[in-house]
Amino acid sequence: MIETEESMPPQSYPRAYSAAHFALEIANQPSGFVRSVEGGGIKAEVLDHKVGGQPGAWRQLSRPKYDDIKLSVGMSMAPDFYTWIEAFFSGKGTRKSGAIVAGDFQYRERSRREFMDAIISELTFPALDATDRNACTMGITLAPERVAYVKGESQPLSRFVGSMRQKLWTPANFVLSIDGLEA
Repeated sequence: MIETEESMPPQSYPRAYSAAHFALEIANQPSGFVRSVEGGGIKAEVLDHKVGGQPGAWRQLSRPKYDDIKLSVGMSMAPDFYTWIEAFFSGKGTRKSGAIVAGDFQYRERSRREFMDAIISELTFPALDATDRNACTMGITLAPERVAYVKGESQPLSRFVGSMRQKLWTPANFVLSIDGLEA
């Protein structure tokens, strides 16, 4: 007998997955795919309190601290993402909320790392090297006020593609011009 999905018993535990694809949402709007993600962890210190002359100590957790979220992105992001970067360079310090969506190998949403009131704290550009032909990425660091981990809804990540076309960004693809210096 050949087993089909309908004839198999329901699983009591969800299957494990490996996050293969990441996408960025800003203000519930798809902003594009992300090459890599790190950070966003939550940590708290343990506080010890001595009460009078008693030998024991009372312990509690301090306020949670959220690690910065470091993203590596290419050139195929939504215009709202670049508007946020423009505000960073102009010194406005705009806060945004959004999510890092982790998808499996079938491009299905499996988990979400939601961040609230994040501000861009660092932006790194690749070195311009005329001999390098590899694709490069821009690094962006977000400092969130809060982070929450939420289970994904198994929606397809195709909503992140939309009208955004993938563009190859190479560090050799640039022109240097200096006013007053002729070639």
